[in-house]
Amino acid sequence: MTISVAIVGGGPVGLTLAAALAQQGRFEIAVYQRAEDHFRAETYNPDRCYTIDITGHGVRAARFIGITDRFDTGLIHFKGLKIAPHPWHRRLEVGFTEEPYQGKGRTGSRGDICRCLQAHPLERHADSVALRFGAEASIVDRGTHAS
Repeated sequence: MTISVAIVGGGPVGLTLAAALAQQGRFEIAVYQRAEDHFRAETYNPDRCYTIDITGHGVRAARFIGITDRFDTGLIHFKGLKIAPHPWHRRLEVGFTEEPYQGKGRTGSRGDICRCLQAHPLERHADSVALRFGAEASIVDRGTHAS
């Protein structure tokens, strides 16, 4: 039995969820994203351009969906930062020092991460994942619609 799933939001979390469900083999997934296709979007957008660190749970999710090889080539190795008070600063001020990260984390812009995650289901799960860009979501009351 195939289960239909709609995911509202085609950012890093929505695309990761789509890939995770697709590899289970029993889901038909549609991902709806209001913005344009990540491959067509500007690489720099001051309103949506920020970096995301993929460590801990994010690394485990990447391993689960099998995208670590793409992250290794498309993103930057995460080095880590330690936020700590510097002795020469007043008590309330903090400084940043680099502290080597022991894990296999990655970091990249949101756009770079979304492009990696968008390419993944297109290559590996095209038969079960449909990506719908430029879409708007509305509230649906399941009680008023037939199953």
